[in-house]
Amino acid sequence: DIEELKKENPFWRNSAIIHVIKMTPNQKIEIEPPMSEAKMVLGQDLQTWLAMIVSLKRPRSDSDQSEEESTYRSILDHINMNKIVDCYSKIHHLCEDATKYAYSWLSYQALWDLKSSDIYDALGDNIGKWIKLLNDMKQMQSAFDNTDTEKSYGPIIIQFGNVRSKVDNKYTEFRKQTFKTLFVHLDKILRDFHSSATKGKYELEETSFTVSTITDIVKAVTLLQRLKDESSGWEALWEECKEAEKLLQANRYVLPPTWIRASRMRGVLDDFFAVLDKRWKTLQSEAQSIYGKLEQQFGVITTNIQKLEEKWHTEKPTQGWAKMWTDEEVQEWLREYQKGILRFALEGARNNAMDGRLLHKIATANDMRIFSLIPSKFNISDNKQQEQLINTFRTLLFTRADVEKKLNDFDKVDKVLNLKKRNNTNVVESNGLIFNLALQTSTFQFLTNLTKEHHCPYK
Repeated sequence: DIEELKKENPFWRNSAIIHVIKMTPNQKIEIEPPMSEAKMVLGQDLQTWLAMIVSLKRPRSDSDQSEEESTYRSILDHINMNKIVDCYSKIHHLCEDATKYAYSWLSYQALWDLKSSDIYDALGDNIGKWIKLLNDMKQMQSAFDNTDTEKSYGPIIIQFGNVRSKVDNKYTEFRKQTFKTLFVHLDKILRDFHSSATKGKYELEETSFTVSTITDIVKAVTLLQRLKDESSGWEALWEECKEAEKLLQANRYVLPPTWIRASRMRGVLDDFFAVLDKRWKTLQSEAQSIYGKLEQQFGVITTNIQKLEEKWHTEKPTQGWAKMWTDEEVQEWLREYQKGILRFALEGARNNAMDGRLLHKIATANDMRIFSLIPSKFNISDNKQQEQLINTFRTLLFTRADVEKKLNDFDKVDKVLNLKKRNNTNVVESNGLIFNLALQTSTFQFLTNLTKEHHCPYK
């Protein structure tokens, strides 16, 4: 009985220190009064009780006329201060525990402040994070499975009945919305997952290593490597999709007939990995043969490069500047160049009295300008003919400076050929046009390493 305890303990508080967790009209959770007030009140209680003790009257007889003090105030000089410190320490820890619990209710403010769309965007396609969020919300909401409306810490009482139902309803609403979003998101992920695995299986089945051209060999090896890398996380993704599917069904979500179930996805993955394993073993067994084909093709390319290099040194023009041509010489050049492939421009050059200086002005214009000049100066509307004429202009030598630039460019190409014949790019000049041959010699190293392996890397 509280009244009996009060009689036995004169230091019993007559009333509790009450703090109310409430929600304001503008949807803000607050503590009233602030938790710092509890610590202040308990500290005042301690001071009051000490004052009560030292203010007690000393017993004295009527005949006692001594000048000794009439109270026990002097005992303050003899009190063990460690005991006083211990009292304040206990007040501090009690208030700290109460404050920590009260502030835990303030954390629920996030349910009103956060935008669900921002959370879903942050989760993205990481199904594991979606599952963890839903499980965490369930665990947090389990704290409301009782009917408690307050919690006490000694004389401190935290009343939360005003916001308990509001927080519980907000959790239910947010969790329900999260399940709906996951349902839609998982459906899309499973469809994309199924499409990627099916497409990958089809591409693997269509892949052959019996091809002979560099392009086809590189394409086949690159495809196999890409699919191996892409599928490295598919097992973990399938496990997450299966767990998410179970979580949806456990919360009474009915999967539609069009839903790609995890069990169906398992069969598709097994088929994909079976073909991938077979293709990888085929590549492993034929690596030496493929490597030989690449070496053979590389040799042919190297020979062609050397021939083109010799031809350039033999035929490179160092005399006869096109800028000095008369209009007749320009027409002659258009008529005779490469057995007359530019004759379509002859009439336009004749009508506009095209000489070397005008030809130089057109040929050295920037890309945007030259495409506007060609149709007007040569009366050419066909796009292919325009591009053919522009490409030819890029090989034409107009001045000594143009010749020197061409020779410098060729020297750079020559160095590339000598220094990078077995690197990523070989540069070939054909009919005066420089173009890049994307010979991915990383495939050579890839196949070399492959012949030394005796296992299937994707496992």
